Amino acid sequence: MSCRKAEDKDIDSMVNLWWKLHEYNSKFDKNYYAISSKEDALEYKRKYYKNIINDENFFISIIESEDERVVGYILGEVRERDPFYVANKFGRLHEASVDPNFQQKGLFIKAYLGFLKFLKEKDIDLVDAEMDLENSALAAYWKLNYYKRSFKLISWIKKTEYFIRRLEKRKKSKKKGSIVD
Repeated sequence: MSCRKAEDKDIDSMVNLWWKLHEYNSKFDKNYYAISSKEDALEYKRKYYKNIINDENFFISIIESEDERVVGYILGEVRERDPFYVANKFGRLHEASVDPNFQQKGLFIKAYLGFLKFLKEKDIDLVDAEMDLENSALAAYWKLNYYKRSFKLISWIKKTEYFIRRLEKRKKSKKKGSIVD
């Protein structure tokens, strides 16, 4: 098993692995991960990978099996924070996908170490990642010294409006039932 820099010939394999990752994540929240069209999503990802594959601010490592089949990849990027932060540049690990038949073999960590080397060569000391809290791969990130620094919250507006209306009705009914001095 080996890791190497992604090439144009790898894009279709990356798209297929991304789709498997998307399907896996969709089990956690069907609404959040809902897409308008599988074909449109796959075409978008294909164009996206094509546009960034040689960009010096992106890192894409391909994980190959012994018979040179693409069995995984990781995708990271150099990003910027506001200039007043000491660590005003950081690495963002956007995507990581390894075929389930090749998981638990240290392949993600091998590819991840390549990403860290890429960041260190650019004098970057900070890396972050975002992933679904229900994803079992989260355990691998704890082993890599990741820790919670922020928390992403989401809210569906229609559900929030419904919730607020219910709260307002409760407040009104409590006022009606209260004893006034």
